[in-house]
Amino acid sequence: MNSSGIRKMKRIMSQCLRLMRLKSTKPLQRSRLEPYIKSGLFNEGGIVLLTVPVAAFCLGVWQIQRRIEKLELIKSLEEKTGNNPVPLPSKLDDIYDLEYQCVKVRGVFDHSKSIELGPRTNIKDAMYSSGHGGSLLSTGRQTGFWLITPLKLSDRNATILVNRGWIPKNKDERKLYKRPETQPEGEVEIVGVVRTDEKKNSFTPKNNPGHNLWYYRDIEQIAKNLGTVPVYLDANLASTVRGGPIGGQTVVKLHNDHVSYIFTWFSLCAITGFLWYRKFVRPAPSKLLHEIYRREKGL
Repeated sequence: MNSSGIRKMKRIMSQCLRLMRLKSTKPLQRSRLEPYIKSGLFNEGGIVLLTVPVAAFCLGVWQIQRRIEKLELIKSLEEKTGNNPVPLPSKLDDIYDLEYQCVKVRGVFDHSKSIELGPRTNIKDAMYSSGHGGSLLSTGRQTGFWLITPLKLSDRNATILVNRGWIPKNKDERKLYKRPETQPEGEVEIVGVVRTDEKKNSFTPKNNPGHNLWYYRDIEQIAKNLGTVPVYLDANLASTVRGGPIGGQTVVKLHNDHVSYIFTWFSLCAITGFLWYRKFVRPAPSKLLHEIYRREKGL
């Protein structure tokens, strides 16, 4: 055999030995990586803990949908308060299905039974548009009371409650809002927004009918005390008598805390997802990778 044949034979043998070395590294590679893989991503602990960021993400998406629905509801209620007024239903029990609906009624006020409910803050736009004077910022933040007066309906034998509007807290100023010329006599037409009870919070005192102290809108309680049916309207701004209580005190108020919930759930998703990744999906140890690389390269 000549020298070229010997060199060719050596080359073939060298390739065979290299292939043998590569095959011998595969069992080692599996044996070194197997404990790492089994202890992490694919065991029960990793799967169970993965549900935390997944659940937080789903809750965040759900809160986004809830916020969209709440904004649509608020918009529809605001539009409802501005719709053309409808007559009061023949069955007054149906009034509870008409909250925020504008209704038109005719009747006679009984000013002798008026009550004050508060303290309440005047709505800025109402104060600004009423012609009572003062700037939007300075007067819009005044506290006072709502003046609630029974209205004897003309088309039926029933008396309802009407929130005629806001009056100041100062006693001297309050008297000006109750002058005879600010108290309509005879039959009047009122356009108002149907309201239901408001929820008493933990900081609001209880109503005290015996001392004529009213802090929150409990329609049943007020109606029983004044001898009316439990129907309550917020008179609109157009019903305001010059110099009298300022109407239009309806505020569409719905809890809308979904932005904070969205931030909370997605933050929890990001934090727990990152911690899960660091624990269960981190790369194999660098020394093991270096050893596998050396064996594959035949170094």
